[in-house]
Amino acid sequence: MKNSGSRCNKIRVQSKAFTVVEVVIVAMIAVFALGAIYMFFARTQENFRQGNYKYIVQHEGQKLIDYVRQDLIQSCKYVANEGDIGVPVVNRAGDTWSFCKFNSEFASSGSEAGQPIPEKVSYEFERSSGIIYRNVMRAAVSSLAKSERLVIARKVIDFSINPYTLNGLKYFQIKAKVGVAEAETHVRGEELVLVTSVESRFDNNYIKQKGWNDNRQTKLFKW
Repeated sequence: MKNSGSRCNKIRVQSKAFTVVEVVIVAMIAVFALGAIYMFFARTQENFRQGNYKYIVQHEGQKLIDYVRQDLIQSCKYVANEGDIGVPVVNRAGDTWSFCKFNSEFASSGSEAGQPIPEKVSYEFERSSGIIYRNVMRAAVSSLAKSERLVIARKVIDFSINPYTLNGLKYFQIKAKVGVAEAETHVRGEELVLVTSVESRFDNNYIKQKGWNDNRQTKLFKW
C-alpha cells in the first residue's frame, strides 16, 4: 500500500512539470505576440504623428489663404493724383506684396468726414523660416492701432499673389505651398498646394462708397 501511494505522488508531481520544449514554444509565442503588439503600437504612433503634421499643413495653408483673400476683396487703388492712375493695386517688392484696402472705418471729422479710411497691408514672406508676416499701417485718423505685425502662417514653402484680367475685370490669383520635410516628420514629407482667385471688388467698382472718385480711383488720406 505504501509503495502504491508513493507511485501516485510521483505521477502527480510529474504531471505538473513542463518540458524544455513546452517552455521554448511558450516563449516563442510570447515573443511573436509582443512583436505584433509593438508593431501595431508603432504603426499607430506613426499614423498619429503623420496625421498631426497633415493637419498642421492644412491649417496653416487655409489660414493664410483666408487672410489674403479677405484683404484682397477689400483692396482699393489709393492714389494722390491723376498721374498715378496706372499704379497697380498690388505692388510686389521681392517677397513682399503690399496694397491698400478699406477697413470699414469712416472719418468722423474734418474735410474727409464721411470718407472711408484706407489702410496699407503687406504680406512679407520670409523664405528661410517659412513664415509669413501680415503688416498693417493705418492713417492717423483711424481709431485703430496705427501699425500691426502678426505671424499668420508657418511651414510655408512658396507664396505668391498674381494679378490678372478676365473680361475687363481685375482678379488676383493667390497661390500657397505649405509643407513639412521628411527630416522633420521622420516618416515622410507632407505638402499641400492651395490656389484660389479673388475679385478686387472696389477696383472693379461694384461697390460705390463716399470717397470713390470717377469710378476709377480713390483720393483719400495722405500717409
